[in-house]
Amino acid sequence: MGEHCGTKLTDHESMTWIDEDCRICQDIQTKARRLRKERENITRWKNDSRNSFRASIEKAERESEVLEEQIRDLEQKRPRARLSPSQHSLGELKLKLLAH
Repeated sequence: MGEHCGTKLTDHESMTWIDEDCRICQDIQTKARRLRKERENITRWKNDSRNSFRASIEKAERESEVLEEQIRDLEQKRPRARLSPSQHSLGELKLKLLAH
């Protein structure tokens, strides 16, 4: 998820290029961390030999489904930046740096 959109929605018709994540991306990252934690808990509880976490597992699985749906919804709402040719080459440079 650690994607960096670099856009900030200033109003419904214009976007400004900035060097930080937009609010929607921040929300996606937060929910992705919660989802990862829920999945880690489920795995840990399922590996417990006493099998005493059945209710917790069921609750975490339901919460995981809700988080996945919320992340999908936020992905649909996330602004897409259209780069000018000069910004495009800078954007490619940032992507190359992030990939390494």
